[in-house]
Amino acid sequence: MHTLIGIAFSHYVEKARWALDRFAVPYDDERVLPFFHFPAVWRVHRGRAGTADRASSKYSTPVLRTPDGTLICDSGDIVRYVSETFAPAGLSLEPGADGEALEQRVHDRLGPHTRRLGYSAVFERPALLKRMARENVTRGQAAVFSAMVPVAKVAMQRLLNISDEAAARSAVKIRAEFDHVGELLADGRPYLDGDRFTSADIAFACMAAPSLLPPEYSAWMPSPDDVVERVAVTMRELRAHPAGQHALRMFAEERNRVVV
Repeated sequence: MHTLIGIAFSHYVEKARWALDRFAVPYDDERVLPFFHFPAVWRVHRGRAGTADRASSKYSTPVLRTPDGTLICDSGDIVRYVSETFAPAGLSLEPGADGEALEQRVHDRLGPHTRRLGYSAVFERPALLKRMARENVTRGQAAVFSAMVPVAKVAMQRLLNISDEAAARSAVKIRAEFDHVGELLADGRPYLDGDRFTSADIAFACMAAPSLLPPEYSAWMPSPDDVVERVAVTMRELRAHPAGQHALRMFAEERNRVVV
């Protein structure tokens, strides 16, 4: 049995879950909340296996433990491992060189900004934060998190630089990346790497997800109608963008498709 350790609603973790679910790989889905992920990851590799980059630290999730004990600590590496190991012939998720470059680009340039926008959308609504905990993790963990919401909110604001001003700057960056993807789609291609669904589509859809809140997301998330209106306006605009439409279509058509 594989074990996936990850922040329940993380869009990086969603990439890993998508690949595992697509190929019906049995796995224990160990879902944790922000801050609870530090001891969960420490228990597995004590910071020795993770790699820090623009979006992550050595204690970031997801972490996948394979049946032979191998640890894979990067969402893109997990998707590649799952595809290479479990994809039927001809149905690999591996993209071409352009798709691979796009996957890295959205990881670096889009993911941190949609995360910031997503958190800013709910931070003024403690009831939403508590429901996100209640719907996504065990009762005990949710109860502890709910009790510490005021402290957790301040800590996360500092850790991830979340403020109204920073969220507004992130919205500009998100629109720029959506415009880039929109230009790729302008030639009528059905998928980002051409005529075939690949990890590039998974990566973009997941990295865009906190700014779109697709209903097919595998963790419970609010809808744009639930969040603060100034962010909801941006989310509705991004949903209507050609790139946003592509991400929503990928979730609607591909997120729950099983290929065996």
